[in-house]
Amino acid sequence: MARVRQRGTAPELAVRRLLKLVRIPFSADGRGLPGTPDVVNRDEKWAIFVHGCFWHGHRGCARATTPKANRAFWLKKFDQNRRRDRRNVAQLRKLGYRVLVVWECQLKEPGRLGRKLTKTLPRHTTRPFSGTPRESYRLTSKRNRVVRAIRHDDGKVTATSLRIPAASRGDARARFDQALLRTKERPTVRLLGEPVRVVDLFSGCGGLSLGAREACRAIGRPFEAVLAVDASQASLSVYRDNLEPAWAYAGDIRRVVDGASGTVPTPREELLRDLLGRIDLMLAGPPCQGHSDLNNHTRRTDERNKLYERVGRFAEIVRPRNIVVENVRTIVYGRDGSLERTIHRLIELGYAVGAMS
Repeated sequence: MARVRQRGTAPELAVRRLLKLVRIPFSADGRGLPGTPDVVNRDEKWAIFVHGCFWHGHRGCARATTPKANRAFWLKKFDQNRRRDRRNVAQLRKLGYRVLVVWECQLKEPGRLGRKLTKTLPRHTTRPFSGTPRESYRLTSKRNRVVRAIRHDDGKVTATSLRIPAASRGDARARFDQALLRTKERPTVRLLGEPVRVVDLFSGCGGLSLGAREACRAIGRPFEAVLAVDASQASLSVYRDNLEPAWAYAGDIRRVVDGASGTVPTPREELLRDLLGRIDLMLAGPPCQGHSDLNNHTRRTDERNKLYERVGRFAEIVRPRNIVVENVRTIVYGRDGSLERTIHRLIELGYAVGAMS
């Protein structure tokens, strides 16, 4: 037991990655506090203990088994550990600390745990996405059309009306989505103002861009696809047919953004920046196969995981106004640090980084 690691365990590192992802400031130095918490913020007075389910006797958890050999010893050991844990929490609370216990088994669902962290810890230490679209959906009196209305900050309303199939089911919003996906013609909406200029990295056939285009249509703004980059020529052909980008590149993104983070732009990157001009929204869906729990061969160590850092480099060169990156939630377990380095670089560039799950 003396060789059991006490600090810097895999569960602790996973919690730290989650905190970085949702941009909650913390320290890993809990020395001098009761129980030496694994994660602490002394200014905000909160602390987190990351407990292994076996050693700390997590009641009701399948991981908290009791060895059959020397059972009396282990039962006494687990009871002592639980008593010590309760005593540490009580002492910290007397000092005015908010205390949160994270169990090893909770890390199987990082999205849920991330929401718990942002909800439990002081709100002003986070930078989450704020606000929700003020939108409403209603069926017309004949119930053969559905209208989506978006109310803007200035009180103006942008409305889109679609004919709905007779077989559609669900509430008005669900019927609108069904009608939009099945229509063969783009909805006619009056679009005003400057276009939202969009770049899509790792674009695939354009799922993220389609969502962005519909968001632009909902608020009455023109959508302009400036650049799409993907390694698959077939996927990029679908993107071209539907979204008509000004430029499309089928190949390795490292040939488009070829400089190291923090260095001066390469000649190719300078040309890219001058070619694109103003970019309002950068979308990116870096490869997720290397983070998938279904990948039993290169999970967490896949070479493609490093491509995530090209997102930060592109932002460094082009400086888009807004960035949306999509990936699987298990990316927080990546061992190469690409996620953390990208977040750190974006923050250095002045971006407010948040997470949604």
